[in-house]
Order: sequence, then structure tokens, then C-alpha cells
Amino acid sequence: MAQFSVGVNKRGRETHVVIWAEEHDFAVVLAKRLTQQGPRFYLLKTAYCLRSHTIRKFTKERDAWRAAQKD
Repeated sequence: MAQFSVGVNKRGRETHVVIWAEEHDFAVVLAKRLTQQGPRFYLLKTAYCLRSHTIRKFTKERDAWRAAQKD
């Protein structure tokens, strides 16, 4: 069974949710979209296979996000 990691990051003014299938080195990035009433939906931003440098980057960002959630 595949293990998934989920994290949130900011890129410029956008908030993204990253869903990473670690076993398959594949990620899906969702962009949080706002309406006048507030957050309403997520839009598929991109999906791609990860290379080793991107895996290191995702791991670092995921771990930082998880640590911030525990505070």
C-alpha cells in the first residue's frame, strides 16, 4: 500500500497543498482558490514525477510544515 505525505506551502501569494505518493515518487499540487465568501475549492495546479533533488526539497518542506503544526 502506498504511503502519502501531505503538506501545505506558499509560493508567492498562492497557497498549495502537495500530495506526495512517496513509494512512486509522484506528486500532485493543488492550488487553494478563494472566492468573496472565503476558501471554496482547490484547483489542480500540476502533477509530476519527482527527481532526487525535488524529493529532498519536498522532504524538507513537509518536515517543516509538520513541525509547525505541532506548535
